[in-house]
Amino acid sequence: LYQSSKGVSDYNSTNLWLIDLKTSEQRQLTDLSTTGLLSFGKASWINNESFLFNAKQSNYKNNIYKSSINSSAIEKVFDSKWNDYCPAMAPDEKKIVFFSDRSGNMEVWLHSLETGKFRQLTGFSDEVYIDEWWSRIEWFDNQTVAYAMSNRKYVIQKVE
Repeated sequence: LYQSSKGVSDYNSTNLWLIDLKTSEQRQLTDLSTTGLLSFGKASWINNESFLFNAKQSNYKNNIYKSSINSSAIEKVFDSKWNDYCPAMAPDEKKIVFFSDRSGNMEVWLHSLETGKFRQLTGFSDEVYIDEWWSRIEWFDNQTVAYAMSNRKYVIQKVE
Protein backbone atom coordinates (compact mmCIF):
# COMPACT_ATOMS: atom_id res chain seq x y z
CA LEU A 1 0.00 0.00 0.00
CA TYR A 2 1.63 3.25 -1.10
CA GLN A 3 0.92 6.73 -2.43
CA SER A 4 2.07 7.96 -5.84
CA SER A 5 1.58 10.93 -8.15
CA LYS A 6 1.67 8.75 -11.27
CA GLY A 7 -1.29 9.41 -13.52
CA VAL A 8 -2.12 12.84 -12.04
CA SER A 9 -1.16 16.18 -13.57
CA ASP A 10 -0.12 17.90 -10.31
CA TYR A 11 2.89 16.31 -8.59
CA ASN A 12 1.49 17.47 -5.22
CA SER A 13 -1.52 15.23 -5.75
CA THR A 14 -1.30 11.52 -5.02
CA ASN A 15 -3.50 8.46 -5.25
CA LEU A 16 -3.20 5.26 -3.24
CA TRP A 17 -1.91 2.12 -4.91
CA LEU A 18 -1.45 -1.53 -3.99
CA ILE A 19 1.40 -3.69 -5.20
CA ASP A 20 1.37 -7.47 -5.06
CA LEU A 21 4.86 -8.37 -3.88
CA LYS A 22 4.71 -11.83 -5.44
CA THR A 23 3.66 -10.76 -8.95
CA SER A 24 4.70 -7.05 -8.92
CA GLU A 25 1.20 -6.23 -10.21
CA GLN A 26 0.14 -2.70 -9.26
CA ARG A 27 -3.44 -1.57 -8.82
CA GLN A 28 -4.74 1.96 -8.26
CA LEU A 29 -7.11 2.02 -5.24
CA THR A 30 -8.22 5.67 -5.28
CA ASP A 31 -9.05 8.09 -8.07
CA LEU A 32 -8.85 11.79 -7.26
CA SER A 33 -10.87 12.70 -10.34
CA THR A 34 -13.99 11.02 -8.89
CA THR A 35 -13.82 12.36 -5.32
CA GLY A 36 -13.45 16.14 -5.11
CA LEU A 37 -10.42 15.58 -2.87
CA LEU A 38 -7.00 17.01 -3.74
CA SER A 39 -4.62 14.30 -2.53
CA PHE A 40 -4.44 11.03 -0.61
CA GLY A 41 -1.59 10.05 1.68
CA LYS A 42 -0.10 8.18 4.63
CA ALA A 43 -2.10 5.00 4.28
CA SER A 44 -1.95 2.39 7.04
CA TRP A 45 -3.62 -1.00 7.33
CA ILE A 46 -6.61 -1.64 9.58
CA ASN A 47 -6.71 -5.34 8.68
CA ASN A 48 -5.95 -7.45 5.59
CA GLU A 49 -8.56 -5.62 3.54
CA SER A 50 -9.24 -2.14 4.98
CA PHE A 51 -6.97 0.84 5.44
CA LEU A 52 -6.90 4.37 6.87
CA PHE A 53 -5.37 7.42 5.23
CA ASN A 54 -5.45 11.20 5.30
CA ALA A 55 -6.83 13.16 2.37
CA LYS A 56 -6.56 16.83 1.50
CA GLN A 57 -9.99 18.38 1.00
CA SER A 58 -10.88 21.31 -1.27
CA ASN A 59 -10.40 23.68 1.72
CA TYR A 60 -6.81 22.31 1.97
CA LYS A 61 -7.49 20.70 5.36
CA ASN A 62 -6.41 17.08 5.78
CA ASN A 63 -8.94 14.71 7.36
CA ILE A 64 -8.91 10.99 8.07
CA TYR A 65 -10.71 8.50 5.82
CA LYS A 66 -10.97 4.76 5.36
CA SER A 67 -11.45 2.45 2.40
CA SER A 68 -10.91 -1.13 1.30
CA ILE A 69 -8.87 -2.87 -1.36
CA ASN A 70 -12.11 -4.52 -2.55
CA SER A 71 -14.17 -1.32 -2.87
CA SER A 72 -13.68 2.17 -4.25
CA ALA A 73 -15.92 3.61 -1.51
CA ILE A 74 -14.24 6.22 0.68
CA GLU A 75 -15.64 7.08 4.10
CA LYS A 76 -14.64 9.95 6.41
CA VAL A 77 -13.84 8.49 9.84
CA PHE A 78 -14.77 11.66 11.77
CA ASP A 79 -15.42 15.32 10.97
CA SER A 80 -12.65 17.76 11.78
CA LYS A 81 -11.93 21.41 11.07
CA TRP A 82 -8.22 20.82 11.72
CA ASN A 83 -5.42 19.09 9.84
CA ASP A 84 -5.29 15.42 10.79
CA TYR A 85 -2.51 13.20 9.40
CA CYS A 86 -0.97 9.73 9.53
CA PRO A 87 -3.77 7.72 11.11
CA ALA A 88 -3.02 4.30 12.56
CA MET A 89 -5.60 1.84 13.87
CA ALA A 90 -4.92 -0.04 17.11
CA PRO A 91 -4.65 -3.83 16.71
CA ASP A 92 -8.01 -4.25 18.53
CA GLU A 93 -9.59 -1.75 16.05
CA LYS A 94 -11.02 0.34 18.92
CA LYS A 95 -8.71 3.38 18.74
CA ILE A 96 -7.03 5.53 16.12
CA VAL A 97 -3.89 7.51 16.86
CA PHE A 98 -2.91 10.36 14.53
CA PHE A 99 -1.05 13.68 14.23
CA SER A 100 -3.14 16.86 14.38
CA ASP A 101 -2.79 20.63 14.71
CA ARG A 102 -6.09 20.92 16.62
CA SER A 103 -4.29 22.36 19.70
CA GLY A 104 -2.10 24.79 17.73
CA ASN A 105 1.00 22.63 17.28
CA MET A 106 1.32 19.27 15.57
CA GLU A 107 0.68 16.77 18.37
CA VAL A 108 -0.25 13.12 18.79
CA TRP A 109 -3.96 12.53 19.37
CA LEU A 110 -6.04 9.47 20.24
CA HIS A 111 -9.61 8.89 19.05
CA SER A 112 -11.77 6.23 20.71
CA LEU A 113 -14.10 4.60 18.20
CA GLU A 114 -16.18 3.27 21.11
CA THR A 115 -16.85 6.61 22.83
CA GLY A 116 -16.15 9.06 19.99
CA LYS A 117 -13.87 11.06 22.32
CA PHE A 118 -10.53 12.63 21.44
CA ARG A 119 -7.52 12.99 23.73
CA GLN A 120 -4.24 14.82 23.16
CA LEU A 121 -1.32 12.54 24.08
CA THR A 122 1.59 14.96 23.72
CA GLY A 123 2.47 18.59 24.40
CA PHE A 124 5.64 19.49 22.54
CA SER A 125 7.51 22.79 22.54
CA ASP A 126 7.99 24.77 19.33
CA GLU A 127 11.62 23.57 19.14
CA VAL A 128 10.68 19.89 19.21
CA TYR A 129 7.95 18.95 16.80
CA ILE A 130 6.51 16.25 14.59
CA ASP A 131 6.97 16.59 10.86
CA GLU A 132 3.70 15.14 9.57
CA TRP A 133 5.10 14.80 6.03
CA TRP A 134 7.95 12.45 7.01
CA SER A 135 6.84 10.82 10.26
CA ARG A 136 4.31 8.09 10.77
CA ILE A 137 2.79 6.35 13.78
CA GLU A 138 2.94 2.61 14.41
CA TRP A 139 1.25 0.56 17.13
CA PHE A 140 3.27 -2.04 19.07
CA ASP A 141 0.23 -3.34 20.92
CA ASN A 142 -3.14 -1.91 22.04
CA GLN A 143 -1.49 0.44 24.55
CA THR A 144 1.81 1.49 22.91
CA VAL A 145 2.67 3.61 19.86
CA ALA A 146 5.93 4.76 18.29
CA TYR A 147 6.73 7.77 16.09
CA ALA A 148 9.69 9.93 15.06
CA MET A 149 10.35 13.53 16.15
CA SER A 150 12.05 16.42 14.34
CA ASN A 151 15.22 15.97 16.39
CA ARG A 152 15.64 12.41 15.06
CA LYS A 153 14.36 11.05 18.33
CA TYR A 154 12.20 7.93 18.16
CA VAL A 155 9.44 7.99 20.80
CA ILE A 156 7.73 4.94 22.25
CA GLN A 157 4.69 6.02 24.24
CA LYS A 158 1.87 4.42 26.22
CA VAL A 159 -1.56 5.71 25.25
CA GLU A 160 -3.61 4.45 28.19
